[in-house]
Amino acid sequence: MRKHIVRKVVRTRLKLQSLEKGCLTLNRWGEKYLELGKSLTEEQAGQTVRVPESLGVDSDMTGWSYYQLLEHNAIVNEVMSLNVKMLMTGQGKKVIESFNPKTDVLPSEDAGSEQMKHFQDSIDDHLMTMKGFDDLKSDGTNTHPLFGEFDAHMWHGMIGLHLKVHYKQAKMIVDKCQGI
Repeated sequence: MRKHIVRKVVRTRLKLQSLEKGCLTLNRWGEKYLELGKSLTEEQAGQTVRVPESLGVDSDMTGWSYYQLLEHNAIVNEVMSLNVKMLMTGQGKKVIESFNPKTDVLPSEDAGSEQMKHFQDSIDDHLMTMKGFDDLKSDGTNTHPLFGEFDAHMWHGMIGLHLKVHYKQAKMIVDKCQGI
């Protein structure tokens, strides 16, 4: 029952969010992550810590470093952005069809400080892509693994929502690395 309610709330929220609001939200979450990351030394940011499972954070995502979390978010940002582009232009279909949402989003074991730039680039690239569209009306859809069929507009909004979901995890990682 709870999954059904969460699914309905997420889908409604994404449908109601404007293109501009989605861009602002994405930019705001990106800034929050990067600011949070600046509070860590490079050694701390590379330290793997265990955090509890939570909504959107499965058991295979609970033992990451801050850099690994940024890499995960960058990968997901890029794939969701590719979904938008594919639905709006038809480009990128083969990549999306071969993508495994359970395994292809996992970060590398040796994720390092380069993930700060990778994360920021994933946001900047998506925002640049969005400048090419007046709206995100598309006839097609692509399936989100948890929330069902999404059009381009919903995929765009999901990027910011995904970052929001993982921000609590990011804060827990930082707190543990800093001994708080």
